[in-house]
Amino acid sequence: LIISDVKNSSAAEKIVSTIKSGGKGDAIAIKADVSTVEGGKQLLDESMKAFGKIDALILNAAVLSMKSLADIDESQYDTHFSANVKGPLFTVKHAVDKGMFPPTGGRILFFSSTLTANTSIAPY
Repeated sequence: LIISDVKNSSAAEKIVSTIKSGGKGDAIAIKADVSTVEGGKQLLDESMKAFGKIDALILNAAVLSMKSLADIDESQYDTHFSANVKGPLFTVKHAVDKGMFPPTGGRILFFSSTLTANTSIAPY
């Protein structure tokens, strides 16, 4: 199991420690910014180095901006879009292009937000 966090690697390490101490399996922490194409590649390449394959890819990283359309600027929108759409898409693309899933297949799970129904939040 890979636990990744771009800002708080100590939190990721704590989760890894809990998994290992509970005898629930093997886990490592990888610090990677999956809002970027290179960060997603780094995460997957280090995962492959550690485990040799990817059985499941769960994409849960997100950025939330509660600004209205009147208050958001292009930079804030780009940050939001990169973390929530672009980064996850290219992370999956890299995994598929490099054949990182086992021949029997794998699973890809994207998590989203119920905020997509909130019309007062600009990025949605």
